[in-house]
Amino acid sequence: LNSLRASGKRLIFASNTPFWYVNAGMTQVIGPQWREMWDAVIVSAGKPNFYTDTGRPFREVSTKTGRIEFEKIERLEPGKVYTEGCLRELIKCFDVATPEVSHANELESQTNAGYTLATPRVLYVGDSLFTDLVDAKREFGWTTAAIVPEVGFEFDLRNETNFALSQQTIDLLLYLL
Repeated sequence: LNSLRASGKRLIFASNTPFWYVNAGMTQVIGPQWREMWDAVIVSAGKPNFYTDTGRPFREVSTKTGRIEFEKIERLEPGKVYTEGCLRELIKCFDVATPEVSHANELESQTNAGYTLATPRVLYVGDSLFTDLVDAKREFGWTTAAIVPEVGFEFDLRNETNFALSQQTIDLLLYLL
């Protein structure tokens, strides 16, 4: 994360998980100042609707009480925590001048410092194929990466002797059929 920030990348943390849970996990993994590493922290985002809704506003979450404040959010500030929102509001809150569009696929005309939002040059990392990666790829053409711990288990399993013997048996049986 530090090298991405140092290279000028905008880092947005967006999770469907409530703040109390995200805060506990990120504090354990990164430390108590974890929110300072992100340009925006969004919890209870409501993905996949986060990508397709057009007018769902962001609300600030109190980091002390966890309560949602119902003031109008016009700019996302580092270190603060927000809930809900949508991609269109995210663009507005990052001061990106955009024309009005009627559908998510038309977001190609929306730019940020010369980069279109609907581009494979956006890297989106998620841990859920359905709520994170499918719409990001389908709607915007973003390059996606999955954090899936189960894959590590599968690689370890494939390296075991029993797996190799089972695979050879299956291959032999299929050949004989």
